[in-house]
Amino acid sequence: MTANTQHCYFVIAEDDLGNESPASNERFAIVEAFDVMNPTVPMPFSAEPTATIVLTVS
Repeated sequence: MTANTQHCYFVIAEDDLGNESPASNERFAIVEAFDVMNPTVPMPFSAEPTATIVLTVS
């Protein structure tokens, strides 16, 4: 993404059988600046999976 430009996005969901939902309404966002500092990891940290979900963003 390019800073200080407007971007348009929408979402299409897909179920386990490959059926796609209609596209959501378009939304617009302006990326004003990029975060150049990496976040720190909170300690202690642990994670456990609760479900299998596939998310594809393009």
